[in-house]
Amino acid sequence: MRRACTHRRDNHGRDVLGQIRSTIAKDLLRGIEISPETLDRVLYIIGHHHTYSKIDNIDFQILVEADFFVNIDEDGTKKKGRLELAKKFFSTATGKELLEKLYAQ
Repeated sequence: MRRACTHRRDNHGRDVLGQIRSTIAKDLLRGIEISPETLDRVLYIIGHHHTYSKIDNIDFQILVEADFFVNIDEDGTKKKGRLELAKKFFSTATGKELLEKLYAQ
């Protein structure tokens, strides 16, 4: 079973894995015709998707909610805690509805 991503911070509190993910994504997206603004946005969201205070638009919110769904099922030992956290951060009607349908007890 794959484990949920863990957070590693450097001495300045920066999310090291977020930086690595952004670098990998930039390499993967090289050669695809997208605007520099779109590339910057994609890299920003990938690099910060576990920093919930940075959610600033619906695209970011949707990714965070999707990521919660993935992480909820990856490790059953903390499912209840993740569900409570998800309830706190879900704001889209669809995300809330799916959360309730899939995990209501």
